[in-house]
Amino acid sequence: MHKFIYAASFIICFVGCAHQKNDIPAQNVKPVVSIKSISGSVVQIAEKEISLGVISPQQVEIKGIIPIFNPGTEILEIKKVSGPCACFKGSSGDKIIQPGQGGEIKVRFDPLQIPAGKAKRLVRIETNDPNHPVLEVYLAFDIQRSGEQEQNRILRTELAQLRSEVKALRQDVDQLKTQPSKQSASAPKAAVEDTKVYEISVGDSPVLGPKDAAVTIVEFSDFQCPYCVKEYPTLKQIMDEYPGKVRLVFKHFPLGFHKQAPAVHVMMALALRQKGNDTFWKLHEMIMAEPKRLDSAAMKIYAQALGMDTAELDKVWADEKTLSEILKAEK
Repeated sequence: MHKFIYAASFIICFVGCAHQKNDIPAQNVKPVVSIKSISGSVVQIAEKEISLGVISPQQVEIKGIIPIFNPGTEILEIKKVSGPCACFKGSSGDKIIQPGQGGEIKVRFDPLQIPAGKAKRLVRIETNDPNHPVLEVYLAFDIQRSGEQEQNRILRTELAQLRSEVKALRQDVDQLKTQPSKQSASAPKAAVEDTKVYEISVGDSPVLGPKDAAVTIVEFSDFQCPYCVKEYPTLKQIMDEYPGKVRLVFKHFPLGFHKQAPAVHVMMALALRQKGNDTFWKLHEMIMAEPKRLDSAAMKIYAQALGMDTAELDKVWADEKTLSEILKAEK
């Protein structure tokens, strides 16, 4: 009975909204709806992007509800609900939706895995609808944190990642200790000089300096790595002292435990794709000027200042799979 009422209210919502556009008060509307069933299992949603509003620092979880409706003649099955972002913490709600009825899917995100500011996260819903086997819905929200709170969040996540990596290293060391040595203690291994020449393709990577420069420096960099930031002035000094003789090739190499880095590097890749090599290096200088300001709000300001398509940026940021694919070629 509950689901029948939900389905009816779902349809009335559409009609009520249509009348409100003509300035007719919602309470005076008496919609007459003729429902025509669609053959098979059919999935419908009211919106592909749902706003959750402001998320306060006190909220330990971000919770969202996705309304689903089945106007079909057969049972709609929700097979799987997933989020490509590591911040996705699971889902609950209706798994079976009867013909002509509605239901809902509840999703949860971990706010500590998401930088402060406006953000979107993708949710994929797999169903038995043959025409829409995978439905994509975006949850939009604005995480409110002070600068100190955001810095503490970053430090906590990096510390957790470091602990995990140290644990893995200890396990590797323990395995090596238990393995028998293949080399006799009386025959120490002679040092071997590595004389191999490694070919690194420039490809479509952004380049600073002339193509016919005598010296090419290939930099594998991480914008959240303090050592990479510290080294950049040295690279600029080399290029200034040898004008026209050195070129710098940039390769994306965000480290796994730097949680803000991938989003920044993807933005850089989009800057190159959308606006070209010069815009890439302008954005590079902006970031290097304030290397500790890597939050999404700051990145959006940079993107707008350079005339980038921020809608595409939001879409890529919301999908961790697409995000990793953009950077895959550089690793």
